[in-house]
Amino acid sequence: MNSGKRFDLHYKEYNGVLPWRGNTRYIVDSIISMKDAAPASGF
Repeated sequence: MNSGKRFDLHYKEYNGVLPWRGNTRYIVDSIISMKDAAPASGF
């Protein structure tokens, strides 16, 4: 339903990675806004 939309996200940055958080230091904790994506420009 939300495929192709643009999202503004809020995330937290951690100092290290942990197995239960995945292999990333950045964890999204909320969605700030969601908008329809701009149409692709043709050449």
